[in-house]
Amino acid sequence: MSPQALKSSANLKSPAKVLEEQLEFSNITDLRQGLLRKVEEIQKNPAIRLLILKHGRPQAVLMSAEAYNTLKKVAQLFLNANEGMSREQIIHAAIERFEAERAAEPAEAEAGVQEVAREKAAAG
Repeated sequence: MSPQALKSSANLKSPAKVLEEQLEFSNITDLRQGLLRKVEEIQKNPAIRLLILKHGRPQAVLMSAEAYNTLKKVAQLFLNANEGMSREQIIHAAIERFEAERAAEPAEAEAGVQEVAREKAAAG
């Protein structure tokens, strides 16, 4: 591999990191005031997802229809890949993964809320 190829491959970001770069946070009050603007912003850049917080805890995600359709396709590919498993096994495995991820979410969401507060304080 050439030095240039090594350098560019070292700069590649993990898919999770790329997804997090396009994740924004908003509380419900702020979202009510700027919903139309946010929807237009998401339409212009389908990679943006807006994590909606209530009392500092994640409640919902606002994303483009394009991102939602992609998510559905990925889910279908996952289901197809697990065809050998029974429906109950797939559901059980998915629930276990969900619970493990959910246990880690409050700290991640709190970090996101703190980052938004720092950005607002710096801008204001």
